[in-house]
Amino acid sequence: MEGEDAGGSNELSIAAKGLLGRKEREERIQGWIRVLLEGLGALEAALAIGDDREQTDSAAAAAAAAAADPAAAAVLKELREERNKLTTQTQIEEGLSVLLLGPPNAGMKRSIEAARESDVLLLLLAASPQQQQQQKEQQQEAQLQHLQQQLQQLGEALKDIIKEGEEKKKKPHIFILVNKTDLLSNQSSSSSSSSKGSSNSSSSSASLCVGSDPRTGASSQQQQQPQQDAESSAAAAAAAAAAGDLLHRLDNSIDNLLPISVLPFISSFRVYEGLHQRILPISCVNKLNLQQLLLSIQSISSSSSSNSSSSSSGGGEALFCLQSERILLQQLEETLEHFLGIEEALEEKVEDLHFALHLLSKLRGIKWKTREAVEIIQKNFCLGK
Repeated sequence: MEGEDAGGSNELSIAAKGLLGRKEREERIQGWIRVLLEGLGALEAALAIGDDREQTDSAAAAAAAAAADPAAAAVLKELREERNKLTTQTQIEEGLSVLLLGPPNAGMKRSIEAARESDVLLLLLAASPQQQQQQKEQQQEAQLQHLQQQLQQLGEALKDIIKEGEEKKKKPHIFILVNKTDLLSNQSSSSSSSSKGSSNSSSSSASLCVGSDPRTGASSQQQQQPQQDAESSAAAAAAAAAAGDLLHRLDNSIDNLLPISVLPFISSFRVYEGLHQRILPISCVNKLNLQQLLLSIQSISSSSSSNSSSSSSGGGEALFCLQSERILLQQLEETLEHFLGIEEALEEKVEDLHFALHLLSKLRGIKWKTREAVEIIQKNFCLGK
């Protein structure tokens, strides 16, 4: 059964043998060691020139030291390619990480930290309760300003996330949601049926808020006059129109409210063929909109997996799949980045290369076991050739 889960006993056997003592992995590590040793030799030559009292040519020392940077940069480039392959494989295996960001509050800092590692960000804007004494136009203006303020605050909070994501080549998808748009419906229902009494208005609003037909429910409601049914339907239609106009105006203001760096990452919802909107109302009146949100996220996940699969297959499979190998690769990448950031402290650069070679020695010392190879293959992760 284990062989069948991995695609057949023959394929499993071939893949396991490929993972055990894989020549490509050994050759890659050995190549990195050779290149860094050449860089280390150039640095030591530069230090020797600087220490020799008879040779005071600083230009020669600088030239010798500069020869080490391209060597480290070449290894760093290949390291990043390997790490990208691992990231791609992890995304395919685990799927997208989604985070919901609400209006800025006391817990916003912690949410922003979590957002830095998320693939999909949902910005949830909360509509505010309406004042009964306000006219329809006043309600919409006040609501629009309230939502715009939240969107602007969230946009400012996202600037650092986007900047950091671009440095990491991580591009989040951002969706904008508006919650509780049914408050407009409740208020409209209350206004239109005020002559019928507050109790009738409340029951009508409650039936709308759970997504049920206002003409069905308890037997007492069924005995009400058709006139009230018509009023409720008209109020709901008017409220839907008002909410739609409100969200349309909010959509039109996105380009002016959000920072320029954030705008390219705003995703649209494909509600109908050929119709794209950047704001989706999530409320109890619009139950189907939640499904539209899930389908939008799913389409991103499918596209991401497809693109990742094609790019991964085009550049070869990941060679370093064990967790211990991943940790060493990350440490090696950080060490070389630090090395390239040093300009004149040659002794410090030598120390960095010595530490990088030490990490490569540890990486080469990791031996795969049959059990680990089989487990990874069964998870469809890092398949051997």
